[in-house]
Amino acid sequence: MVFKRELRPRVVDGTITQTIRIWTSPHVKAGGRYRFEDGHLCVTAVREITLGDINAAMAKRSGFDNVIELLRVAKHGAGCKFYLIDFHYEPNNSNSVKDKVVTARIPGRATRKLGRKTNPKSPA
Repeated sequence: MVFKRELRPRVVDGTITQTIRIWTSPHVKAGGRYRFEDGHLCVTAVREITLGDINAAMAKRSGFDNVIELLRVAKHGAGCKFYLIDFHYEPNNSNSVKDKVVTARIPGRATRKLGRKTNPKSPA
């Protein structure tokens, strides 16, 4: 998910834990992890809502002063369905095996070199 630059620090520090998006269909799923800054956004819930469901408290949890400001930013493309997305930010954990594997796969050459089998009996 993409957030305005000025909202990103508040997503990372946990102040923003919800977003409203206007899409044709959901672009994220509950339980999904999406790269964000130096970590991941972990989506805990995705619900379709109506325009009438959106209130000032939702706007505040999404990082906006009011509903109108939120709706100006929430519109992406030709979508007409409203989605309420709950999430939390998780920084990368250097002890995580999954993160180490992903990191090891990023540089293509290093991955190929690591994947080569060598014959210890063959002359160098």
